[in-house]
Amino acid sequence: MWTFLQKKFKSPSSLFILFAALICFLDMIIENTNGRFWLYDFQVYYSAAQQALVNGQVYGIHFGLDTGFYKYSPFMLLVFMPYTVFSYKAACIVHFCISSVLLVSTFLILQKIAEDYFFLRKTEKRNGLLITSFICVAVHLVRELHLGNVNMILLYLLSWALLQLLRSKMIAAGILLGLAILVKPFFLLLFLPLLVHKQMKSLLSATFTMVFLIMLPVVYFGVSKNSVLHKEWIMAMADHSNYLKSNNTIQSLIRFYILNNSISLTGWFVVIVCAAYLLISINKPQSESLPQSQLLPQS
Repeated sequence: MWTFLQKKFKSPSSLFILFAALICFLDMIIENTNGRFWLYDFQVYYSAAQQALVNGQVYGIHFGLDTGFYKYSPFMLLVFMPYTVFSYKAACIVHFCISSVLLVSTFLILQKIAEDYFFLRKTEKRNGLLITSFICVAVHLVRELHLGNVNMILLYLLSWALLQLLRSKMIAAGILLGLAILVKPFFLLLFLPLLVHKQMKSLLSATFTMVFLIMLPVVYFGVSKNSVLHKEWIMAMADHSNYLKSNNTIQSLIRFYILNNSISLTGWFVVIVCAAYLLISINKPQSESLPQSQLLPQS
């Protein structure tokens, strides 16, 4: 049966694509059957976009749950606006399908990176490895799809950016990174390795992409409204940690088990990580770097 399916589907990863698509489809059916197709995070995006269309308040009010505050950039409002042509239930289905496609695509991108730049060899058991990997993290993937958030989009953008970077397509990598940063600005930390390794094309293209996306909402909202929205966005991000906390983050675990909840790590954690990376990069002997030829995929 397995050999028959492999012959029917020509792509080396076709069985994985079929398997993952089936799991995502069954997940959507089960969620709907059990009355749990809520997508609470997507409800925030959808409702905020509706408010933006009628020039209503976007930031500082909750949509759905008490913690359902919109905290993304004004540019993302433009991304979510097309969903509003559908009813909320139909928009949920569309968003779930888009997230599922990006999820499967991310696995394929990561498999490509692993084969060409990590293991440096092709494997005939590609479908088996991908399916096993998918099963190992399935519980997390189902949760993300259940919430309907933008994490699948972010993972896809960053994986694609890494692949472009490894292929020396620096401008494309920077554009993808700039898009990811406009979704969640803490990815600005990824500028650090680019800066250390002097990838100026990627840095510049990411910066130009961010500036362009910050200015793009002017076309719809106008200059003054765009300025107000960005100020409110910054305030919304600053307030995020005040109403939404988790005991499972790295910072919380360190604070609880090592520091006995004695200090705040929000700023120090970032400073320590950046300083450690810089020190390692500066002190690393030149002889440890791989020749460029070894970074290229083998034929």
